[in-house]
Order: sequence, then structure tokens, then C-alpha cells
Amino acid sequence: MSPNYHQVTTFIVRSCLSFFELGSFKTYGVLIQELTKRADLSFTQLGLILAMQRVLSYLLAPLGYLLYNIIGPRAAIVFGGLLVGLGYVGNGILPWNALWLTLCCSLIGIGFGSAWTSSIVILRNAFSDDATFGIIQTLTDQSSFIGMMILPVLFERLQELYGTRGALLLFGALNLHIIVASITLRPERGQQVLQEDRHNSDAALSKVMPLISVHWKVFVSNLSVPFLMIIACLFTFNLVGWALFAVTLGIEKGLSKSQAVFLSSFAGVGAIFGRLWCILLYYLKITTPFHFICIPALLECITFIILMLPDDNYVMLLTVSFVVGITFGLIGAAMGGLCSMKVPVEDFNPAVVLFFISVAMGNATGGGLSGAAYDIFGSTQIVFLEMAIASFLVFLLAFCWSIIEYIKND
Repeated sequence: MSPNYHQVTTFIVRSCLSFFELGSFKTYGVLIQELTKRADLSFTQLGLILAMQRVLSYLLAPLGYLLYNIIGPRAAIVFGGLLVGLGYVGNGILPWNALWLTLCCSLIGIGFGSAWTSSIVILRNAFSDDATFGIIQTLTDQSSFIGMMILPVLFERLQELYGTRGALLLFGALNLHIIVASITLRPERGQQVLQEDRHNSDAALSKVMPLISVHWKVFVSNLSVPFLMIIACLFTFNLVGWALFAVTLGIEKGLSKSQAVFLSSFAGVGAIFGRLWCILLYYLKITTPFHFICIPALLECITFIILMLPDDNYVMLLTVSFVVGITFGLIGAAMGGLCSMKVPVEDFNPAVVLFFISVAMGNATGGGLSGAAYDIFGSTQIVFLEMAIASFLVFLLAFCWSIIEYIKND
């Protein structure tokens, strides 16, 4: 069955959002050393400020869901894209200090938050079959790691040509393409889930406590939800640590800035293969937490330990970066697919909100703790030790989850 117009436009919008959301955040790894000096901030302070962008984009998932119900998905994503563009433009023209950086990163986070929830809900509505949704979400999220691979290198080049502020202004213009993509949306009005969501929007606005009660019920009634939330938090903790300090790691190992940026971005190439690995597992119907999360988490832990060693061989570092990307790509795609498979359709939207809140917690702790570790020890070794520990905890959680699923299904 060929895709309809609504499915195609939803796929395009979700892919565009994914490309800019993670790729743009990854460019802060190129800027972090310069920003700490010019804004006179510690790495802990700056890590928390920069992480605010992703914290708000996920913590405001309930707001995004309400906007989706009130003004519709297209308007919610247009509104979000406008805020994202304004935030990057603000970073380009306003003074660099704690107040203005926090304001601009918050604007970007609110913008992505208002658009992100709408994009995943309309994607789920457009592709109702669990397996199809898992594959489509994996394909759209491919663009996040393509952005992670391309945008930091592009930003460094723009920085050389136009200076840091000029590069940030151009990035604001690039992110406004989210608006252009979202204008193409023409959701099918007859979709049952969408109709039910719109019908219940007034109740969601007027009765906050029942809305909280729904989310709490989903959390306690399905064991997969707390497992997914904790794993998502730890996974995001590592993703933020990599985004902010992978370039610094390369520079510490004696690489030039261009080599360090490429080393960091090369994980995006591996992530593409990780997503393809995930699609293959979907195709083979191997959809257990053990294969999706447990194995790659252990591999990720090993790679972070290797990066702590003093070896500065560039080819070896690129190889390890590639493997890190594979684990990021596979685990990141698997969590969304597992959510759609383990959570009933009627509980999916509240589960997405809970999932995004846990991702926000991972962003906050990742930015703050990785920055604090670098401030205290002056080296990325402790940063990557924190990440190795987080990966090992993901391995243990996924292993326990797999055993519980096996016993339940036996």
C-alpha cells in the first residue's frame, strides 16, 4: 500500500525536526571552550545553561500536547520553529552572559518542545501499525544523527567565514526551515485518535489533576514505562556528555580543532548504521529489550572506557567514535519502538509525555554533572567515566527488563 499525502508530509516534518534538534545542540561542542571564556562562566554553569535547551524541549511535552489539541499540529510546529529561530538569532546578537544565554537557550527549548510532541503524536496517528511505526520513527530519527554529523562541521566552517556570531545568525535562519516544512502538513481530519484528542482538549485544559492522574496510572500500570523512563534518562545523560565534550576530548588528545570536530561528528555516521541495525531487528521481529538495548549498552560502556585511555591514534579514535554512534543510533531508535509495542494505543500519548520528561531529566543531569566533572578535574576522563557508569546501569536495567519479559511470556 503506497503512502498517502498526510503520511509523506508527516514523515518530512518529523525528519526536519530531528535533523535540527540534535544537530544544532551538537554544535555547542564546537563553542563550549570559547563560551566559557567570553561569558566568564564555569563549565558547570555553561553545561546547565546549554542543557536547558533540551531540558525544556522535553520537559514541556505536556504543553506541546496541549498546543497540539488546541491549535492543531501545524500551528504548534510553526510556533515552535519561530521560537527556535529567534533563540539562535538572539544568541548571535545579544551579549554573552548567563542571563541572555539562558533566555535564548530557553526560547529554543520551548520552541522544540512545542513542536516535538506534536510531531511524534501525528506520526503515530499516521502510521497506526506498531511495526510500521517503529520502522518509520527509526527512519525519521535517522536525520537527527545526520544533523549531528553535518551541522557541527558546517558550523565550524561558517565560524571561519563569518565569525561565531555570524554563524549563529545563519543557524537561526537554517532552523526556520522547520516552519517551511510544517506548512506542508495537511492532517487527515477523520483519524479517530486525533478526533478523540481534540474532543478531550477542553477537559485537559480545565482539569489538570485528572490529567496528572492519567499519567500516573500509565506509569504504575505498565512495568515497561518506568524501565523506559530510567533508561531514557541515562541514555540522554550520555548523549549530552558526548555532544558537549567529545570535541574537547579530541583536543586533549592532541588533535587539531578540525580533527576534533570531525571525530565528534563521526559518531553520526555510526548512528546511521545503528538505525539500520534497528530496522533489521524490526524486520526480523527480534524486538526484545535484550537485543535492542542490553547488548549495545554494554558495547557503549566498553567504548567509553577505551576513550579514557591515553591512546591518541586518530584512526583508532575515529573507529571508537563510529562504534559510539552505532550504540546511540540503535538505543535511541529502539526506545521509541519499544514504547509503541509495550504500551497500549490508548496509553501511548501519556507515555510519550512521561518519556519526554525523563529525557529532560537526563539532559539536565548530563549538562550539569559533565560540566561539574570537567570543572573539578580539568579533564574529560572523569566525564567519560560518568558516561561509562551510566551505560553500565542501562545494561543492568535492560537485562533485568529482558528477564521479566521472558518470565511473563513463558
